[in-house]
Amino acid sequence: MCPYDWQGCRSHCVVRKSALDWETMNCRRKSPKSAHVFLILMLLSAIGLGACSSTNKSNQNTAVKMIHQLVPYSLHVRRPAVPGADPNVGPGGPDYQTQPLPNERFDCEPYSDLLKEISIDGLRACLSTMKSEAVVTYQMKRPPAPFYELQKGENVPPCLLQELPKIPLPREVVFESNEEGFMGCYSSRLDLEADELLWVKVPKARTVLNLTLPTAFAKARTDEEVRLLFLSWMLTPFYDSQRFIPSRVVPDVLCTRCIGEKNMSNASKSPIVLWP
Repeated sequence: MCPYDWQGCRSHCVVRKSALDWETMNCRRKSPKSAHVFLILMLLSAIGLGACSSTNKSNQNTAVKMIHQLVPYSLHVRRPAVPGADPNVGPGGPDYQTQPLPNERFDCEPYSDLLKEISIDGLRACLSTMKSEAVVTYQMKRPPAPFYELQKGENVPPCLLQELPKIPLPREVVFESNEEGFMGCYSSRLDLEADELLWVKVPKARTVLNLTLPTAFAKARTDEEVRLLFLSWMLTPFYDSQRFIPSRVVPDVLCTRCIGEKNMSNASKSPIVLWP
């Protein structure tokens, strides 16, 4: 299997095939010695003697997995505020690393952290003023940190423009699932430059979120249920037309760094609940 070095130099072996978003494969400028090593590795790879041999295990780890259900409570997201590194540039190029580099957890955070600026109480108060149902539309915007933006219209309650003008979206999700018969760790990412997910075209409907209010919140009685409702909207652009999330396997050691050992599922503690 190709070596992973998330905080150092990204390997030629894993460009566009990384476990997590390739943009985490940041590279500090190489010394002449490390540059020579890189060239030697490329040569070995070209003649079939490098680390990226076509073994079944390697193929399994780089293949796209179609995941339907996941464990919601351990799901983490990545939403860096700066653009990622360009995987097409050469070593040491100006776009070969992000600035700043990812933190020790690769900028992973619980999905609920994206909702900190949303007042659930304020949103409930706003919805309580609605005398009839209204369909509102949110359009995906794709800066380095993507989000859904509320589209103004006559049917939009004025208080909604204040309480929920935007819904933050992850750039990448890291999650657990046992759909393959074991508890595995996976990741999926949005393409910020086109309607693509893992370089597969996403239907335009996935870039638009239509909500019927206040009905959409009718069954969300607790704050936790409201957060799960937001999670379902956050994941909308990640699902394909068959309701699967195209994903890649994340090695256990990297998954633990991202999600955190204490947050990972443990079958001995409580039954694993998959969602949806």
